[in-house]
Amino acid sequence: MQKELITVPQIRKLLLQENLLKEIITPTDWVYTVPQEMTDLAFTSLSYDSRTADAATLFSVKGLLLKKAT
Repeated sequence: MQKELITVPQIRKLLLQENLLKEIITPTDWVYTVPQEMTDLAFTSLSYDSRTADAATLFSVKGLLLKKAT
Protein backbone atom coordinates (compact mmCIF):
# COMPACT_ATOMS: atom_id res chain seq x y z
CA MET A 1 0.00 0.00 0.00
CA GLN A 2 1.47 3.33 -1.10
CA LYS A 3 1.41 6.17 1.42
CA GLU A 4 -0.13 9.48 0.39
CA LEU A 5 2.26 12.44 0.26
CA ILE A 6 1.64 15.95 1.58
CA THR A 7 3.83 18.82 0.40
CA VAL A 8 5.13 21.82 2.31
CA PRO A 9 2.86 24.25 0.39
CA GLN A 10 -0.16 22.06 1.28
CA ILE A 11 0.88 21.99 4.93
CA ARG A 12 1.33 25.78 4.95
CA LYS A 13 -2.17 26.26 3.51
CA LEU A 14 -3.77 23.97 6.11
CA LEU A 15 -1.96 25.65 9.00
CA LEU A 16 -2.93 29.13 7.76
CA GLN A 17 -6.59 28.09 7.54
CA GLU A 18 -6.50 27.18 11.24
CA ASN A 19 -4.37 30.19 12.27
CA LEU A 20 -1.61 27.83 13.40
CA LEU A 21 1.33 28.87 11.22
CA LYS A 22 3.93 30.95 13.03
CA GLU A 23 6.86 30.58 10.63
CA ILE A 24 8.75 28.11 8.48
CA ILE A 25 12.24 27.51 9.82
CA THR A 26 14.97 26.76 7.30
CA PRO A 27 18.67 26.14 8.00
CA THR A 28 19.39 29.82 7.27
CA ASP A 29 16.21 31.79 8.01
CA TRP A 30 12.73 32.01 9.53
CA VAL A 31 10.16 32.83 6.82
CA TYR A 32 6.40 33.07 6.28
CA THR A 33 6.36 31.86 2.68
CA VAL A 34 7.54 28.52 1.35
CA PRO A 35 11.14 28.80 0.11
CA GLN A 36 11.66 27.67 -3.49
CA GLU A 37 13.88 24.77 -2.40
CA MET A 38 11.04 23.40 -0.23
CA THR A 39 8.17 23.51 -2.75
CA ASP A 40 8.66 19.88 -3.83
CA LEU A 41 9.48 18.55 -0.35
CA ALA A 42 6.85 16.00 0.71
CA PHE A 43 6.11 13.89 3.78
CA THR A 44 4.30 10.60 4.37
CA SER A 45 3.99 10.90 8.17
CA LEU A 46 3.44 13.40 10.95
CA SER A 47 4.90 12.89 14.42
CA TYR A 48 5.18 14.74 17.70
CA ASP A 49 7.56 12.04 19.01
CA SER A 50 11.13 12.36 17.73
CA ARG A 51 11.69 8.66 18.45
CA THR A 52 9.26 7.76 15.64
CA ALA A 53 10.42 10.35 13.09
CA ASP A 54 12.39 9.49 9.97
CA ALA A 55 13.35 11.30 6.75
CA ALA A 56 9.76 11.15 5.42
CA THR A 57 8.21 12.46 8.65
CA LEU A 58 7.13 16.01 9.36
CA PHE A 59 8.18 16.49 12.97
CA SER A 60 6.18 19.09 14.87
CA VAL A 61 6.85 20.67 18.24
CA LYS A 62 4.67 22.94 20.33
CA GLY A 63 7.07 24.92 22.48
CA LEU A 64 4.73 25.86 25.31
CA LEU A 65 4.66 22.39 26.86
CA LEU A 66 8.27 21.33 26.30
CA LYS A 67 10.02 19.77 29.27
CA LYS A 68 13.50 20.81 30.29
CA ALA A 69 16.22 18.28 29.54
CA THR A 70 17.44 16.48 32.62
